[in-house]
Amino acid sequence: MLLCVFQLRAQRKNLYILASSVLIGVMAQALVGGITVLTGLNPFIVGFHYLASLTLVCLSALFVDRLGAGARTPASLASPRWLKNSLWAITNLTAVTVILGVLTAGAGPHSGDAAAGRNGFNAVILQHVHVWPSYLLVAMTLLLALVLHSKKHESWKWAALLVAIQAMQAALGIFQARNGLSELTVGFHMVLASLLAAAAAVIFVRTQGYLTSPQQRA
Repeated sequence: MLLCVFQLRAQRKNLYILASSVLIGVMAQALVGGITVLTGLNPFIVGFHYLASLTLVCLSALFVDRLGAGARTPASLASPRWLKNSLWAITNLTAVTVILGVLTAGAGPHSGDAAAGRNGFNAVILQHVHVWPSYLLVAMTLLLALVLHSKKHESWKWAALLVAIQAMQAALGIFQARNGLSELTVGFHMVLASLLAAAAAVIFVRTQGYLTSPQQRA
């Protein structure tokens, strides 16, 4: 991918930066993976390993979005301040929710393997703490999606996608709380968290105006 965009680095610097970041991140993850094994699957290192992987997913999603944007005018050029501020709040709340989810997983039965240590937090309390920002996130994103749809702003579809992923996450979380933390549901929960972060990253970058090419700013 980096070789493909190398010749376009002058015209599409954003693609070159994203591709380079992913490659460097993958190599760094190999080092983190080695440290994870050497520390006996320490839950904090495992959690960092997951968050780093999630960041790579976000960068890859941004690359695909920017690649598909081409020379089209990005939504950010027509994004009012209230929308940019709303996305700042939603993106930060998404980060808090995901981090709390990682800590909750580290306190639960699937923190690495049966012999791996736990992070020492109370898993039951963390489940409740993790839920509070999650429900707030769903409410804020749903309200934003409705407002964007009423204003016929093109970002409403991305906001609707966020709401859909958040709703699935909430439903899965409730199922887990009532039926036990099976390995399969925890895995799905982590995958959905990655998709949520990727979608949030795309809509955030679109509305803030980051990673736009010179042609798009012209």
